Amino acid sequence: GAHDPPACLFSSGTALPPALQALRIRGGAIMDDACVLALCHSLPPTLQRLSLNCGGSTLVSDSSLLAFGKLPEGLEELTLAFKGCPNIAGKEANLGSRGLPSSLRTFALDFSS
Repeated sequence: GAHDPPACLFSSGTALPPALQALRIRGGAIMDDACVLALCHSLPPTLQRLSLNCGGSTLVSDSSLLAFGKLPEGLEELTLAFKGCPNIAGKEANLGSRGLPSSLRTFALDFSS
């Protein structure tokens, strides 16, 4: 309908530059679980820094946290903000079956309401 959020850039198969080293996304209320999953699957192996702010989204849930088990192994800095996301309880904070990359040096996570 006329009030549907815009389609997720990442779920349309849009490729990120293969040599990308840093990515900062402020998706806010338009981010949903499918978009977070598509993003995590499209990250290039060269990525070193990722910042994702889904603040205020009612469309992301704990399922989004599981997508972070697919992060590139060379990732050094990760900032995730889910401030004001009522469907994130943080119960899946193991962040996926693989866990976080061993290369990670800086990790910030915001679940505040």
